[in-house]
Amino acid sequence: MPELITEPVRRPRRKHVGRHIPLPSGDELWPRREIAEEKLGINEKTLKRYKPPTVYISNSAYCPINETMQLIADRIRRPSKKGRR
Repeated sequence: MPELITEPVRRPRRKHVGRHIPLPSGDELWPRREIAEEKLGINEKTLKRYKPPTVYISNSAYCPINETMQLIADRIRRPSKKGRR
């Protein structure tokens, strides 16, 4: 009888759908991936370079939405007028 070679069945990975967690300060914790993709339109890796305050819950990264948006807004610079005609 021929020997059957079976490979383990892999389940497709699903993106973790996090929920928004309200904080007593009035802020909310949002999944970092959701902030990056939906609110800012950037990659999560790019958002990590800004080093937002992050909390890990159940192996998922959460960031306070108001603090993160303020951090991004503070890093925006106006172009200098030097060199313009």
